[in-house]
Amino acid sequence: MAMQTLMVYSEAGGVTKTTTAVSLAMCAALDGRQVLLVDLDPRGATTEWLRLQPEQRGWHSGAILADDNAGEWIADLVLPSGWSPQLRAIPSARTLSTREEGAGDQSDLRLRRALAALPGQLDVDLIVLDLPNRQGGPITRNALNAADAVVYAATLSPDGVAGVDGARTSVARFRAGRREIGAPEQVVDAGIVAGAWRNPQIPTRVDKAGLAV
Repeated sequence: MAMQTLMVYSEAGGVTKTTTAVSLAMCAALDGRQVLLVDLDPRGATTEWLRLQPEQRGWHSGAILADDNAGEWIADLVLPSGWSPQLRAIPSARTLSTREEGAGDQSDLRLRRALAALPGQLDVDLIVLDLPNRQGGPITRNALNAADAVVYAATLSPDGVAGVDGARTSVARFRAGRREIGAPEQVVDAGIVAGAWRNPQIPTRVDKAGLAV
């Protein structure tokens, strides 16, 4: 099976983005896939959920975004999840936020290049990227360049709908930029996961709008 990379994205906070990323990764692992979950959020919610502890200081996803040659050692950052032997992860750290400044003309391709080097170092067929709620920026652009598909995470609320709407706008701009330079658009929409909807409940107009986005 060819390796696939899936990014979970919203431009709003508190919309079950990390819940969606971890759940998708774990479900895939339980289905027999070899999964790598990459925490790209400086808040590190995924890292906390999985109780990840980097082997050394600085050994987190920010290191990938800081080095053009991260593909040579990316497997050293990978940790067991403790949830499933088929689910591994790369942690995040607060210092990842410094990567928002970017560096160099090709810095937006560092994550893509590093992940592309994984098959020779690690048995993995699905990568799930948990993103911060940024409106663009180097972290988001790195994920867009690396991903094959994007899943939008949302709660059925005004913030949830706005977060999906903003994320879809950012993805559309990325695709337009790729078309302008004659490059493949690559990343496709894989759908919306609407979380935190507890039944019994009569859907409001906002709920219906969230599901229809």
